[in-house]
Amino acid sequence: MQFDTGETQGQRNTHRAPVSPDEVSSMGPVSQTALLTLSGRAHDAVSKRPILGDRWAVDMLHRIPSLGSPMVLNRFFYPGIALRSLLYDQWTTEFLHRNPDATVLHLACGLDTRALRVSPLGPGVRWIDVDVPEVVALRRRLLSSEPASGGEYHLLAASVLDLALLQGIPDDRPTLIVAEGLLLYLSREGVLDLMQRLAARFPSGQIVCDFCSGAFTWFRHLPLAMFRVIDLFGFTANDGNELAAASPRLLLTDNLAISDIPNQELCPWYLRVLSKLTSWIPVLRTMYSVCRLEIREPEDD
Repeated sequence: MQFDTGETQGQRNTHRAPVSPDEVSSMGPVSQTALLTLSGRAHDAVSKRPILGDRWAVDMLHRIPSLGSPMVLNRFFYPGIALRSLLYDQWTTEFLHRNPDATVLHLACGLDTRALRVSPLGPGVRWIDVDVPEVVALRRRLLSSEPASGGEYHLLAASVLDLALLQGIPDDRPTLIVAEGLLLYLSREGVLDLMQRLAARFPSGQIVCDFCSGAFTWFRHLPLAMFRVIDLFGFTANDGNELAAASPRLLLTDNLAISDIPNQELCPWYLRVLSKLTSWIPVLRTMYSVCRLEIREPEDD
C-alpha cells in the first residue's frame, strides 16, 4: 500500500521565526485550544517539580506572542495537563514495549511532542501525527526536532473526520490510536462514527482517549476565561462503555476517573485534595475520564 503523509523523517523545517499575533488569532477556535495544552506543558516544565518535563514545549511557547485571555491557562491547571500527558506517554510506551513493530496514530496531535518524549523509537515503529492544516502549519513553524528513531515519522495535515484519512493509513501492524483532548470537540455522532471506523480499519491495537461528562459543562459559568472553551464541547459521556458500544470489536479495558489517574503524588497538594474530594461525590467522580479500549482481532468465520 502506498503511504504518503507529506512531511517525513529527514524533512525538517528550518524557518523558525516567531509567530505573529495575527497568525494565532486567524486560527479557528478549536485549533487555538492547542495553545492551552502547550502552555500547560511548558509551565510545568519550568516549575520547581516538573511532572512531565516537556522541554520542547518551553521552546515552542517562547516563540508564540502573548496569548489572548481565552487561551491563557490558569496556573491551577498546569499540573493536571502534565499529569494527563504523562499517562498517555506511559500507555504509549507500554504499547510499544509489547509491540515493537507497531503504528502509532496520534489524532489531533496539536503541538504535542509525544514522539520526542517517548524516543528513541524502535526501527519497527511507524509514528503518524495528524491535525488540521492550520495546526500542522503552526507546528512546522515551531518544532523542527524529530524523534530519535530507526523507524518512520510522518506528519499529516487532515481532519480526523475525513473519511479518506484512515484508508491511507497502513493496517499491517498493531496500531495505537491516541486521541488526547480530541473527543470533546466532536459531536456524539462524529465520535461514535470515528470509533466504529477505527475498529473496522485496524485488525488489532488500542484506542486511548478522554472525555468529560455533561456535568462538567457547568464550569462554563465560572468567571475564568479558559472555561469559555467548554462552549466548543460537543461530546460528553459518563463511562467509556459508551465508546465501546460503537463496535463489537471494541473492549473497554481501563476507565480512569480523576481520582484513579496514576502519579498524583507528583501533583501539588491542592490538586491531590481536589482529586480525593471528587472520589467521594459520584457526579464529580465521573466528571472527567481517561480510557483505554482494545481493538480485538476479527473472529474467524
